[in-house]
Amino acid sequence: QLPCRLGREARSGLRADRTARERDADGGRAGEEDEVAPRDSRVFDPSRLHPVSLREIPTSTQAYGADPDQCADLRLPAGEPRGLAVVLHGGFWRARYGKEIMDAFAVALTEAGWATWNVEYRRVGAGGGWPQTFDDVAAACAAAPPAERVVAIGHSAGGHLALLLAARGLVDAAVALGAVCDLHAAVRDRLGNGAALDF
Repeated sequence: QLPCRLGREARSGLRADRTARERDADGGRAGEEDEVAPRDSRVFDPSRLHPVSLREIPTSTQAYGADPDQCADLRLPAGEPRGLAVVLHGGFWRARYGKEIMDAFAVALTEAGWATWNVEYRRVGAGGGWPQTFDDVAAACAAAPPAERVVAIGHSAGGHLALLLAARGLVDAAVALGAVCDLHAAVRDRLGNGAALDF
């Protein structure tokens, strides 16, 4: 069972990042005593969500295939792991979004005692789509370090992939956060500007 503090940590980090964005948009007038370094607002920097821990927890990036996108970041807790969390990022399966958007989430899980396997996979626009994208996350699970309990945790399109892994019996359980669960409805409603149809 995941401790509730994970949610608080994640929300706290997101609030901090939102405050910084609002200050940037206001030209620095809000809270002028806090200096914010200039940055490109189009580039997501996960260290802004969890700046200390992202530096302190060792990360090992390992390949599970020949393509550069077939890799995953392994983080291990200080003690005996509670289990392995296979972390799957979202972004409507599109190539512009990568596993780095789940770095802070993986760090929080690792701090809570879970080994984390933050997976990158081929995406639409970079050799992915169906079935390549699912084949990749399945291969990543097969290449993950052994654990007594393996839970896939995914957000948005990653939640869809996590549910598929559980349905195929490749993980013990799945946690789908804001998942794209109904692809027929996603195609009908053209969610993400037709992302499901592209997938």
